[in-house]
Amino acid sequence: MGLEIIHKSPKSPHAIPIVLLHGAWHGAWCWERGFSDRLVDGGFEVFAPSLRGHGGSGGSARFANLGQYGADLVSVIDTIDRPPVIVGHSMGGLITQRHIAKHSVAGAVLMGSVSPQGPWGVTGNTAKRHPWLLTKSTATLSLGPLVSNLSMVRDLFFTANSPDELVGWTNERLMAESYIAYVDMFRGASPKKVSGVPMLVLGGEGDGIFPRPVIEKTAAAYGVKAEMFAGIGHDLMLDTGWESVADGIMTWVGELG
Repeated sequence: MGLEIIHKSPKSPHAIPIVLLHGAWHGAWCWERGFSDRLVDGGFEVFAPSLRGHGGSGGSARFANLGQYGADLVSVIDTIDRPPVIVGHSMGGLITQRHIAKHSVAGAVLMGSVSPQGPWGVTGNTAKRHPWLLTKSTATLSLGPLVSNLSMVRDLFFTANSPDELVGWTNERLMAESYIAYVDMFRGASPKKVSGVPMLVLGGEGDGIFPRPVIEKTAAAYGVKAEMFAGIGHDLMLDTGWESVADGIMTWVGELG
């Protein structure tokens, strides 16, 4: 199995590299509408892997679990000659939380992340708003039905004001996520095992999956204050205003050293 890893580096990279870890349904492609290039233009070396079965990576995500996805992350970081900052989005944020409880990193950024308690709240909300699609996902052991049309993609990842072109572009690239990985998320993470790791927790005010209370609860679990971005949905790396998210990350990483 070969992992797709998008690697970009400026001529004189910052001392701390950045690993961009996508969430469920996505791949490394989600950082490629400007986000990763903005970080590189800011002087940062960037690694953006697609987890197994996602994007251009080999293998299958059909029955993958978070432990296997975590192993994919380790295999990428092992190729880097110095500790990186991991930017984990959504499911990637939970994988990041589990990783930093066992491994040394320069820092971690949680973007619209699954909370340490797991996706309990969002599952309840989804069950109320889209009961048939959640039932179908359970019956087929695939989260594909939840991203099966443009309306769902907008509802989950963007806002009512997000450009139609962006929603359509994203819809064309999303994949059916592993149901086993979703169930694995309910084991959550252990903030008490994380000590001394600089943390930044970010959220979108228009996030249809993890709203402000969830983001703030995650931040509180790690003893930091959440930073929220107005007018941005769950896909903070893609939605209108993503530039401010990228700039905020660069400023924060730059202050680490």
